[in-house]
Amino acid sequence: MVYARRVESGIVLMESIIDERYRLDLIRHHLEEVEEKAGKSIFFCPLCQSDRPKGKYTQKKGAMFWSEEWSAWRFNCLKCLRQATTMYRYLLLVNQGMAQQYQRDRFHAGRTGKGSDCPNPAELKYSYCPKGLEDLPAKMAMDSI
Repeated sequence: MVYARRVESGIVLMESIIDERYRLDLIRHHLEEVEEKAGKSIFFCPLCQSDRPKGKYTQKKGAMFWSEEWSAWRFNCLKCLRQATTMYRYLLLVNQGMAQQYQRDRFHAGRTGKGSDCPNPAELKYSYCPKGLEDLPAKMAMDSI
């Protein structure tokens, strides 16, 4: 796995190339007026603040911050999300097609499933057959896993 190393506000971010690409695409195409403040990005949440009056000042509610514990980005909105969520789950809410591609990219890089913050894609989950189940019909093999 290839990681991009950046230092931001004194914090060393060991961000994967996949996460970096999708984070930048998310900022470019879905988040409005992103500001960098103290190691996190503040923006107008595309889920709950998309219909705000454009000329009127409103407070930015969305935030993206680096989690040292998970070595991943977390997203939060003070208005519509009760707790911080993963990039995959946030992408599901903002753009499902982008979320599915992100999930597939991480699956092929071996960064999904148990112990990860991104589940295995359903259509790729059963692309292998464990030893001993080769003789069973495909449906029975998938149901038994």
